Amino acid sequence: MVTCSLRKEVRIWKMDFRMLPFGIEDLGVYFIANLVGHRTTVNVARFSPDGQFLASGDCDGCIIIWKIDANSPNLILPRDDDFPSNVENWVRYKTPLSHDSDICSLCWSPDSKRFAIVSNDESFAIYAANTGRRLWHMRSYRRFPNGVAWDPRGKYIVTMSTDRKLDILCGKKGTRLMCIQNVRLPETVLRKSNLTVGSYKLFHDDQLMSFSRIPDFSPDGELLIAPSGILEMGSSNVFGIYIFRRREFPKGRPAAFIPSSKATFRISCCPVLYKLHRKVVGNPLKLPYRIVWAALTKNTVYIFDSQLCRCVACATNLQYDTLTDMTWSPDGRVLMICSLEGYISFIRFDEVALGEKYTEKISELPSSPIFKRDRKGHKYRNSLNQFDEKQRESSPPNSLLKYFKRISSSQTGKEGDQAKTGISTLDSRTKKVDDAASCSGNPRTILKRPAKFDNSKKESDNKVNDKKRAKLTTSPLL
Repeated sequence: MVTCSLRKEVRIWKMDFRMLPFGIEDLGVYFIANLVGHRTTVNVARFSPDGQFLASGDCDGCIIIWKIDANSPNLILPRDDDFPSNVENWVRYKTPLSHDSDICSLCWSPDSKRFAIVSNDESFAIYAANTGRRLWHMRSYRRFPNGVAWDPRGKYIVTMSTDRKLDILCGKKGTRLMCIQNVRLPETVLRKSNLTVGSYKLFHDDQLMSFSRIPDFSPDGELLIAPSGILEMGSSNVFGIYIFRRREFPKGRPAAFIPSSKATFRISCCPVLYKLHRKVVGNPLKLPYRIVWAALTKNTVYIFDSQLCRCVACATNLQYDTLTDMTWSPDGRVLMICSLEGYISFIRFDEVALGEKYTEKISELPSSPIFKRDRKGHKYRNSLNQFDEKQRESSPPNSLLKYFKRISSSQTGKEGDQAKTGISTLDSRTKKVDDAASCSGNPRTILKRPAKFDNSKKESDNKVNDKKRAKLTTSPLL
């Protein structure tokens, strides 16, 4: 387990349960290492799925990738005499990466080779873990994006922002596939309030005072669960979470809305799948197993069940201050919640509390949906800019490219007119060089001065043209 705080440090812990007399289990938390290297507050820290790397980001935009040094001794003396010695030696794997502004959220790819970040400078970026190279970078992405999640299958990346939008990106090509912000709902009844037919905003605005809005995928990647859901119905608002099915991503329409008493801002799915309840008849999502996830509010954590599509448990007043983040243990039996006051709460589930584990092999999952092309014929309308410093230095700016292309198109049009009429654009006293460069391969056009060129006649023609322009400019009609 890893924690980060205002003290500019990242700490690694180990927890386990030991059996006491009379069959009582006691929680034991042990200190592993204290990582020092950040100069400002550390906002986020995440382990890679394979456990080999640890990435942390702070308020200055500094990203540090940590890795265990196997060649050094395990016991490292701390810099502070009041702090215990490090059991494991975690060192910086690469030179700290520099981003333009605060790192708000971070997530790893399933293969642990890349990680994505969102920043409060309205940008989104993806870095390579082995080299530290920035692969993709999108500026002016969204207004304060503060949540990002990577699909377990590696196909999609999902981000959320305070401008009430959820974006689905391609995890391989770095393109924006879908933006979800509103939906047209039918007439229904929610909590004794009539929901009329119309278009509704799906997510809460920036009045929701939370540092992050982090969605999460189910372990199989079939469901995307998004927090900060809201339905504005006149004077009353209904808070909740939205469930999106993978095959319905192109529609941009949620499959279910589960109300909650307060606004949620963090979703964390249990990494373990469970068998269906035998006594329960309904199964709205029609999955062969159950998915359990937790939703976090400022002072309460809710536990939801996919088969029941409702809250099955909740815990409130766990800390004195606002709750900030949570995560599950790999076996799915412990839920850890932290708060601004610096304490962590542990919720322990019995083996039968959440149900029996789904041990059968998951059948072949359906393929990911195909997003339709837009009106212009492009597959994806908004694409990320792939970083290549050599290509950037060798190629001219986009504005120059457009200018040269415009020149080349006009010249090719003139050449076509020459072929039809047989009249040259130059006077009989000049001729066009046959070896002039073409603009199709190189945007720069090179024209050579003809060998026989009468400058005196050229200057006389220019004087005549200047007189004509003078007459035009002095005309009363102009």
